[in-house]
Amino acid sequence: MRLLWVFALLMIGACCSAYADSEIPRFAKVDKPIEGSCYIKQIPASIAGGIENHLVIAYRILLDGSDEMLWRSSGWYAHEVFLTSDCKYLIRMGNWSRGQEPSAEDLAVAFYVDGELLKAYSTVELIQDKESVDRSIGHYLWQSQDTDYPYLKGWGETFYLKTIEDKVFEFNFKTGEIKNH
Repeated sequence: MRLLWVFALLMIGACCSAYADSEIPRFAKVDKPIEGSCYIKQIPASIAGGIENHLVIAYRILLDGSDEMLWRSSGWYAHEVFLTSDCKYLIRMGNWSRGQEPSAEDLAVAFYVDGELLKAYSTVELIQDKESVDRSIGHYLWQSQDTDYPYLKGWGETFYLKTIEDKVFEFNFKTGEIKNH
């Protein structure tokens, strides 16, 4: 009987650790800048009608309370985005970095203007030592767990991001270029 309990506890632990390592589901959501009168809606493909149809739509709220569409983008979904107060510029963080080490296939950060991609960086471009990442069963973490990062400076043109190697990148969000190289 004791052996049966040990087996049951091991199975529960395996189940729970696998669940804890599961990717966050995609859901329809609204994001807005810290200040400003605009917002974006993200509609995942499961709602929009197919994997290619992830939709991101930016709106401005007009004085009469109606919405004006500013731009539209498709083909991507992000759990974490940063918007400028006019919603002209958007910074998209990569979602789930699958595997055990940085890869050219895994998006770290991307910069957009009016819904059009300016520049994107993969995790392999931002991490120098592939051994420095934290690994789990199915993915790896490349960003610092410092809660002060990433952030978009409220004024100016700078976006800050910190890696697990404690390297702080400063990007010009209007061009997507790294400023501190």
